[in-house]
Amino acid sequence: MRVARWWALVATGQASHARLGVAVQSVNQTLADSFQLDKPQGALVSIVETGGPADKAVLDSGDLPALIGQELPGQRTQLGIWRQGKAMELSVQLGDANDKTATLSQVERCSAEIT
Repeated sequence: MRVARWWALVATGQASHARLGVAVQSVNQTLADSFQLDKPQGALVSIVETGGPADKAVLDSGDLPALIGQELPGQRTQLGIWRQGKAMELSVQLGDANDKTATLSQVERCSAEIT
């Protein structure tokens, strides 16, 4: 995939990065214990951007996603998550980090809904 990213840079003159549209927090020991993980690792979704790629894929606050590899913006990929004690897979079409669709008001609104 790095070759594809390099060719995209050569062809367009711009680097592009995929965007999922979430805010995350590190998984500490307390969270690891509550999710019955062997050790604290990974990230917990704390906010999902309304209308973003994660929202369209039905990713929720509280999900523990697996790492996404070297995918390019616009690509559809399978995202493994841990939700309510069960492993699941979601199909997500990644956005472009250069698109400025997420605004502070969206993040504030999401944050207010969570608390």
